[in-house]
Amino acid sequence: MTATRYPGHAPWDEAWFLEGTLDDGLGVWLRYTVSDGVHPHVGVWAAVGPEHTGHRTVPLGDARWGDDPKIAAADAVLTERLARGSAGRIAWDLTLGARRAAPSLVPAVLDRLGVGRTYAPEASAVDVQGTLTIDGAVRPVQGRMVFGHLWGARSRVARWGWCHAIGFEDAPEVIFQALAAELGTPERHLPALTTLHLQMPGAAWDRTRPHQLITTRSRFDADRWSMVSRGRAVTIRATFDLGPPERRVLAAYVDPEGVPSWCRNTTFGVLTVDVLDRRSGTRTHLRTARALGEIAGRVRPDGDVVLPPSP
Repeated sequence: MTATRYPGHAPWDEAWFLEGTLDDGLGVWLRYTVSDGVHPHVGVWAAVGPEHTGHRTVPLGDARWGDDPKIAAADAVLTERLARGSAGRIAWDLTLGARRAAPSLVPAVLDRLGVGRTYAPEASAVDVQGTLTIDGAVRPVQGRMVFGHLWGARSRVARWGWCHAIGFEDAPEVIFQALAAELGTPERHLPALTTLHLQMPGAAWDRTRPHQLITTRSRFDADRWSMVSRGRAVTIRATFDLGPPERRVLAAYVDPEGVPSWCRNTTFGVLTVDVLDRRSGTRTHLRTARALGEIAGRVRPDGDVVLPPSP
């Protein structure tokens, strides 16, 4: 298990998050952040449904961070085994149980170059159980969520996409995750650098090495992100759609230097994955309407920001 990596000085931006569509169909996104820059703070936010949202901040000097707890500020606590906190009208108390390991989606060479945030999932799927409280009404919940961790000093990314699926229709044990980033500015940027990982019973494809950035490509449209990764024997094609507008959350991020970006996040994205194995001649088609993901960047999209920048 990794620790919070905050070096104790600006600029710095770090986030831990739990996100998933739980067994009862409820979409949940919980986020804990450490930010040191223009507005030093520890923040928490929550989106449930996603019609219920809340956020709050605590001065950086009033918080603790490290290995365990990873973050502790006021009533917000995140450890290896529990996630607790409150934001607005939402409170949560979750136990984190069995989990499946996940590879880092950012090649080490890009991490060393410091061109953007490093994203290393703590777990591709973690069992959660506990309660969510909304407007005083307590609701027991359980299910599986991704446990994510990202950090960095500065970001030179103009636009990015992230998606994650814990199970597909008729394939509940398959896990897919992908990350793409366009380095530069909205006006001038490089083609998206894309990595992905697909884990199926008895097989796994990890397209996260530096040389595979050449053979894995992405294309962004307004609400859709398509990608293709070609290997010697296996080609993987995937398309992620943000899904119904009413199931999305528009959130604003502000980096340590005060530069904003905007994220459209969903726990009800539509993801299709096709795997062509030329050795066996087999083709596998996967689909889910409960994919997690976001398409984000420096250009503000239409819509109302429901999770505003902090503070």
